[in-house]
Amino acid sequence: MTRKKRVSLAVVIALAAFAAYKLITSLLAYTGDAYVQSDLVWLAAQVTRRVIAVHIADNQDVTEGDLLATIDPVPFWLAADQRRAEATEARAQIAADQHRIEPAGDTLAAAVSAANYAKETQTRFSTLASAQDVSRVDLDQANDALRRAIAARDAGRQEVDAAQSMLSMYQAAEARTAAALSLAE
Repeated sequence: MTRKKRVSLAVVIALAAFAAYKLITSLLAYTGDAYVQSDLVWLAAQVTRRVIAVHIADNQDVTEGDLLATIDPVPFWLAADQRRAEATEARAQIAADQHRIEPAGDTLAAAVSAANYAKETQTRFSTLASAQDVSRVDLDQANDALRRAIAARDAGRQEVDAAQSMLSMYQAAEARTAAALSLAE
């Protein structure tokens, strides 16, 4: 074997050894002198309240599920009670709004009927006035009655819309307080 072949073979072996070393060290981690030490371990609860008892001692080994501390439950109880009261208030307001919608709908129906009747009366008087079979005063009274009936109809629609808006608002409030109650509990 020539000298050139021996040098080439040595270079190829060295490169193969280096590639094998890089491959193995990228898959395995090893050290003989590594230490992990921590004097303090920081932990935090999901809620912020006063801690009333600590159930572990210094340097005690703990495992998952061990009770570490007790947080004062009174503020949580009060928050849950407040949310229950808000939910009860929202349900009561929903019932009141539902009872308000029905009479408002009846009032609107009466106002629509009155407006239709006033429109028919005004049309009749207008036709008779053009033939001069009715006085101008009677036509003016019919026009005035029509304007009043239309105003009453529009007011009735606004009352129904307002009652339905209030109902929607309190239904949303009930859903919001139910979610807040679940969170508080």
